[in-house]
Amino acid sequence: ELAEIMADIVSDTKRASDVIRNLRDLYRKQKGELQLVDIGITIDETMRLLHSEFVIQNISTSTEITDPLPLVKGNRVQIQQVLVNLIQNSIHAMDHLPKNDRQLKVGTTQDSNILKVWVSDNGTGIDAEKIDKIFEPMVTWNPEGTGMGLAISQSIIEMHAGKMWAENRPEGGALVGFEIPVPKGDKKR
Repeated sequence: ELAEIMADIVSDTKRASDVIRNLRDLYRKQKGELQLVDIGITIDETMRLLHSEFVIQNISTSTEITDPLPLVKGNRVQIQQVLVNLIQNSIHAMDHLPKNDRQLKVGTTQDSNILKVWVSDNGTGIDAEKIDKIFEPMVTWNPEGTGMGLAISQSIIEMHAGKMWAENRPEGGALVGFEIPVPKGDKKR
């Protein structure tokens, strides 16, 4: 019985790996569709898209957008998918909080030629043992999570020549984000 269980686990792991590899291939094929993207507009659209979820979950939201914000080269839909994933993760991280205490913030900062986009919450934070691995496939801190969302997000951001990071906030909750390079001679929105 143990051998059968182990064989099932190995089979499921290989199947999950194939799914992730296929999704990465799909996103790589879309890489040629890069254009100048206004991250501020993309954040606004994403917040409007998720507005009903914020109302249902009674989440207080705010944005902290750097102004003026440079345009970045990318695929707007893919960047929006990453934002949705980060926001959904934050929403789940606040499930245990009383409905009136849930706070989510989306913001940007710019360091020379890098634009950083982040999502913070006042939820449970990320298990210290998992924080360095959360962008790997099959790693999750959400009991109902698949461990695929952040791995796919990482692939998308890497295709944009960027990287992702995560940290626990000293006051509680987590801050998870990504950075994308700003093209030389960047245009401001």
